[in-house]
Amino acid sequence: MHTPEHRQQLSDAAMVGAPGSDDRIRAIDLVTERIRSENPGAFHTAESLAARMFWHQPSHELPMRGFVTAHGVL
Repeated sequence: MHTPEHRQQLSDAAMVGAPGSDDRIRAIDLVTERIRSENPGAFHTAESLAARMFWHQPSHELPMRGFVTAHGVL
């Protein structure tokens, strides 16, 4: 889990520049790198993702145990 401070830092970075702008993406990436170095356990690894079960099928390929609902199924 992220600390409250880390959550706030990520939230603040998400407000930099316009939505989808390179500035916003860079700000989020910088904060993520710093948080990952301070608290690596707060991020999934390939192994932890491989054990994860999703309700909705992820929109892109990633390691996982499985999902309950496929794309386009309600």
